[in-house]
Amino acid sequence: MDLLRRALALLLLVGLTAIAAPAHAAPPGNDARASATTMQYGNSYGVTTTEATTEAGEAQPCGVTSGHSVWYRFSPSVSATYVLDTVGSPLDTVVSVESSAGTTLGCNDDAERGVSGSRLAIALTSGATYYVRVAGYGGASGSFLMYLLAEAPANDDRAAAANLFFNGSREVGLLQASTEPDEPSADCEAGLHHTVWYRYVPTQAGRLTIANGNAWAARMRLYDATASTPQALVCDSYHDGDTGQFGKIDQYVRPGRTYLLQIGAPPGVTAERTTIAAGFTPGAQPANDSFATPARLGGLRGSFTVPAGQLTTEAFEWPLYGGARIGLHSAWYRWTAPASGTLRLTVPDSLQTIKVWKDVANPGLLDPTGLGTPSSPAGGGSLLTVPITRGTTYRVLADWRSPATFPVSYALDTTATAPAAPTRPAVKVRPRTAVVTWRAPADGGASITGYTVTVRGTVAGRKRTIVRQAGPAARRTVLRGLKPGRYRVVVTATNAIGTSPASPRARFGIR
Repeated sequence: MDLLRRALALLLLVGLTAIAAPAHAAPPGNDARASATTMQYGNSYGVTTTEATTEAGEAQPCGVTSGHSVWYRFSPSVSATYVLDTVGSPLDTVVSVESSAGTTLGCNDDAERGVSGSRLAIALTSGATYYVRVAGYGGASGSFLMYLLAEAPANDDRAAAANLFFNGSREVGLLQASTEPDEPSADCEAGLHHTVWYRYVPTQAGRLTIANGNAWAARMRLYDATASTPQALVCDSYHDGDTGQFGKIDQYVRPGRTYLLQIGAPPGVTAERTTIAAGFTPGAQPANDSFATPARLGGLRGSFTVPAGQLTTEAFEWPLYGGARIGLHSAWYRWTAPASGTLRLTVPDSLQTIKVWKDVANPGLLDPTGLGTPSSPAGGGSLLTVPITRGTTYRVLADWRSPATFPVSYALDTTATAPAAPTRPAVKVRPRTAVVTWRAPADGGASITGYTVTVRGTVAGRKRTIVRQAGPAARRTVLRGLKPGRYRVVVTATNAIGTSPASPRARFGIR
């Protein structure tokens, strides 16, 4: 309790005690347990007990005689350790708490030696109703002022994080929670205050889900705290808006690493409580669920399936949606353009998101706008059209709010053509060996992806064909183990558009 409040309380009490009670005044309205005054957390309550009575059979808690009692009723909205404090009151009080059935649950006579006021700290459960008795020690009467406060949660500080629980929905109390000076933050949910902490160290790889039952008043952040500085992974606000997953964390975790869950109130909000329900499903994370390990795409055109139900989001992804907060199940891909032109990416649902950027090593360099122009085709779905430069590598993000699998198709419109025919290859003959060399032809505007060397010959009256594949950088191949005979060889080049005409034939013989 701050000093200003204590000073004001004492001034009020002086005023109360200075007013003489009229003769034969009526007892206070809360003289009987049945007419107890309803209490609200954070308020103070005071009365003069001179005319208060003691009911027949009234408990005498703390092993001392007390009388001139008055009663209060309290139904906490949050399970917490509450404090009933009359320190500084003129009356020497005895404070006790009873269950609705009348069982004394706790009491306090003097807060400490030499202090006649009471201070009772007691754990109370949300939803239950409790009765608070305030009486004068030894039958004394007079004025008192009692505050109803709460102690800070045991897991108020990051260093005292409680173990995360998995047995159903549990209440999380934020009453009297504080904000540490070095409280970590995250861009996806900045400014949390009055926070509490939970710790989780998984023993196997899998998917951690945490649902927030009061996302309007409380928010969650998940950190990887294995290193000395916690790294933000994801916030529950990332799943707001159209996701249908309001107030949820969904993240793959790895065994042996330390994860911290931070729960607090967002800016401008005073939160007393929320509920969370944590779950864990063993399983491996899809590689391209992470920006760091995208799947490879290739060619001028193709399609891929996004297993949205197996995917999660990363903390940095939220700004990529321009604040729309529609991301939920995202997959990452990398594609190198084989030719210049226009890339068209199509998804069947307008709520499915496709974004494209030039590839970067750090996701912090991605901007929310991305590349290309989105549109809505007449037949439904979404189309993203992106100007493409040959040889450039691009990063593709595919995301959907739904856990259902969805397809993505892509096609590059280009004026590129198949390569020109290579020139006639040169052949150097060695014993039972031929070394075939060639020059790269014009590639038609699309990078050559490989060469095919085809050798046909007649050996002992029988026809024989040998085919060798070579990479795009190759300019020769070695044919070993050739039997004596006459041979002819041609070379073709291939790019994403197609295969070139065959080169002029080169003839050679093996003796």
